[in-house]
Amino acid sequence: MEIANSHLSKADRLLLPQMLEASIPDQHAIMAAGREREAIIDDMVERLTDPAHASSLLRDTYRQMLRKPLDLLLADSDQAHRMAAAFQTAVIAELNSISKRVELLIERASKKDRELELTEKLFIGLARRTARDVSDIDAAYAELEARIEAAIDLERQAALPSNVDEQISIVLKRVADLNAQDRLDDADEEVDQALAEIAQEEQRLVAIKMRMLDVSVEQSRMRGDAAKTTQRLLEKLALEHPDFGQRFDALRSVWQEWYQRGRDKGLNFDLEVSIELARTNVEKATFPEQTSTALNDLGVAQTTLGERETGTERLVLAINNHRTALEKFSRKRNPLAWANTQNELGNSLRILGQRESNKGSLEEAVTRFKLALEELTQDNNPRGWASTQNNLGSALQHLGERERGGERLEQAITAYRAALNVYSLKADPNAWAMVHSNLGNALSTLGERERNTLRLEEAVVSYRAALIVMTRDKMPMDWAGATNNLGVALKTIGQLQKDVKLLEEAVNVFKNALEERTREKVPSEWATTQHNLGHAFTLLGNLLNHTGQSEKATETLNLAFAALNAALEVRTQNNSPFDWASSTSYLGLAEIISFNRTHDPEHLDRAEAHVRAAREIFAEAGATQYLEVGNRKLQYINHLRNGPSA
Repeated sequence: MEIANSHLSKADRLLLPQMLEASIPDQHAIMAAGREREAIIDDMVERLTDPAHASSLLRDTYRQMLRKPLDLLLADSDQAHRMAAAFQTAVIAELNSISKRVELLIERASKKDRELELTEKLFIGLARRTARDVSDIDAAYAELEARIEAAIDLERQAALPSNVDEQISIVLKRVADLNAQDRLDDADEEVDQALAEIAQEEQRLVAIKMRMLDVSVEQSRMRGDAAKTTQRLLEKLALEHPDFGQRFDALRSVWQEWYQRGRDKGLNFDLEVSIELARTNVEKATFPEQTSTALNDLGVAQTTLGERETGTERLVLAINNHRTALEKFSRKRNPLAWANTQNELGNSLRILGQRESNKGSLEEAVTRFKLALEELTQDNNPRGWASTQNNLGSALQHLGERERGGERLEQAITAYRAALNVYSLKADPNAWAMVHSNLGNALSTLGERERNTLRLEEAVVSYRAALIVMTRDKMPMDWAGATNNLGVALKTIGQLQKDVKLLEEAVNVFKNALEERTREKVPSEWATTQHNLGHAFTLLGNLLNHTGQSEKATETLNLAFAALNAALEVRTQNNSPFDWASSTSYLGLAEIISFNRTHDPEHLDRAEAHVRAAREIFAEAGATQYLEVGNRKLQYINHLRNGPSA
């Protein structure tokens, strides 16, 4: 053999003869490799255990060196004949060894005084297979014992009636018959065929079960059973994703589907289901990041539903869940997730703060949004940054509504316009529309405060832009919200311009919003629109009275009282003190205008009581703007008591 190789060192070349001597295959290896050259070479290389032979270059050279002589050996008929003889010798030796082990196994088994329940043919066949598979006689005997037990157990099962399915009994009997003839491979194929048929049946049953679970979901929905709907969704998810490691993300996808539909379509039932789905993900989460993500999802769903309800319990739960999620998120390790949770916490605080008499929650909301913006930048996450700017604007706006100056409102407008630098009608229609609706709110409030119709007209433009996207059929709740806010802007312009038609248009706009904002679906938002409708009726009644339409003014003022009292059925002093004070203050205004019509002092008494009660809440909240309006009303009431009506 030629062992020279230009890539090898002299020392490595001297190793090649040693490698050949160390790797000559024995009879068993030759038999296992057959006449396949590469298989023989692989076996020879595996025998090289000396570290000196471990070099990949050396081994590659060795492989190359072996190929040519082996090819000649396998191609030459004389050499092939001698190799065949070697194979035959090896096979005969192995068969003799197996035969001796079979005899020993049978002899040893017969020495044990045991009753064999197998046919002689199967017993001998098992002994032969065991002797072939296991060379050590003691180990072979133990293995034969186990195989005999398996065969006996199968025969017993075949003899018993099946309490599961008659087809199983048929298969077991057929397998036992084949085994008795020592046709183990045929019996194995019989079992494989049965399992394949069962697998097909399982797939059919799973498909049926999936369909019935869908039916159960719809049935439970009709019954209004959120718990059972959630249970069925989870059962379906378990069938689709048997590995729970994959189920967390799959469950989040189902949660998102139910949450978004509940949010956009005004379906509280869907939000209740989404809350239960998120709660399940919290319980099943396997590591902290999953737990915090699920807690955040739970808080988001609770906030959306809590915003529609009259109380604050669900909002408080959402805030607690977001706070717990923040404890598990590491700002350093996952800054964007941390910032997103700060954003969601701020959103929950903002909504709660709108109902509370103090400004603490609103102030904290602003702080949370600003913290989020430390990590969410316009460069690294433009849409997350824009969403947080929008939320910051909303919190600033609500604070600005309670304060005397317009600084916070101007800051809110700046934040909204910043968000619109990212969002576009084409790329982000829903977000773009939401920001336009919020921008309209800030412009409307500032325009009312400044008595500036240009600001108010800008607000109307923003609302109408939002309503391009927020259509009633696709986004009924958002449509109703933007429609309500449009009505507020029209109402304020009508008030400033003393325009009956604009006030009548505002009334109609509020009535349209109430077609979606029903008390059953969204009691809190229904009360807000009733509050606005009551104020519009009040302003319209006052204007009609001044234009000599006394009868129509009386009818309109009665509608104002009805709407405001309806709002106060939901806006109670306990569950929503600030909103209660706002509606109560408007009731005082309606009583003042009624006095100007009738000169009945009872109207002034009720007006003063309403205004003073509202002022207590406004004072507690530090709402200087509302306090000033209340003070002016009290001064006017005193003027009316002491002089002619205005």
